[in-house]
Amino acid sequence: MKRTNDQKLSEVIREFAEQKQYKHKLLVKKIETVWLELFGEITKGYLDRIKVQNNILTVYLSSPTLRVELDMNKKLILQNLNKKLGNDQLDDLIFR
Repeated sequence: MKRTNDQKLSEVIREFAEQKQYKHKLLVKKIETVWLELFGEITKGYLDRIKVQNNILTVYLSSPTLRVELDMNKKLILQNLNKKLGNDQLDDLIFR
């Protein structure tokens, strides 16, 4: 019996990930992973949640002092995040 629709598993996963509803969720998960990799120790215990909407990353922190310090370095943080993500995925960064 001959198969007619053989596909590599990597192709199937890529096609699945490119669907709009999953693409955003995968991007958010990737951003969360990169954030924790870069700033996990700094924000440990203070990070409430991360939200991405319209290429704007919003980071909710419970420490006002940490929020102000990170906000002062927002441009550098945004550059580091985009560099780790591979391309300019994020346009802006907001701390709340």
